[in-house]
Amino acid sequence: MKKKSLGLLSFAVLLTSGIWSCEQQIQEKQPVNQTTAENASEQTVAVTPASLEKAESKPATPPKWALTQFQDLDLDALYQFSAFTKPAFLEGDFNGDTLSDVAFLVQNLKTEEKGLLILHQKLPKEYFVLGAGSEVDGMTNLDWIEIFEKIPKGESVTSTLVDEETGDIIGPDSLHAVTLKGEGIYTHLAEACGGGIAYWNKNRYEWLHLE
Repeated sequence: MKKKSLGLLSFAVLLTSGIWSCEQQIQEKQPVNQTTAENASEQTVAVTPASLEKAESKPATPPKWALTQFQDLDLDALYQFSAFTKPAFLEGDFNGDTLSDVAFLVQNLKTEEKGLLILHQKLPKEYFVLGAGSEVDGMTNLDWIEIFEKIPKGESVTSTLVDEETGDIIGPDSLHAVTLKGEGIYTHLAEACGGGIAYWNKNRYEWLHLE
């Protein structure tokens, strides 16, 4: 099967609560709780630490359908599962069709580059690769991922305008806010700024760059 192409959406981002900086996230270590899509639909708000859905304890193995599909698409000849952070995979409705999908952490067998491989449960069988040898936001290796979580469907994520010369935060770029049609995949460094959000947009995954 022909691999779907990846669409890229790259712009400097800070998740904000009012204005929430990466430094504040590291210092405060706030607990995370899921916010409802109903609240998010009332007005556009930026994702906050409290809105990130902490990944539940992963089951011993991924769902059987996902493992079968991985083999049926001959992906085991190209990639191997790689638990370079925890959890090693996420289950969620990433494309908004109400069916559970799976996002694996994988490693390219040829280049040894790491990244995400997403399988949709809905037919026809298809897969999407971000990193692990496939370019996304100018990167082919996502081995820096230390935080791997979901963002609830219906949340709005937005960039924060930053002065390029001084680095000062100007404010949220609400004109370019994105409302998640499915659950978002949040990736980040644990003790530093930098990461991204993978989210479904019509027929492909876009990447929202985080600073």
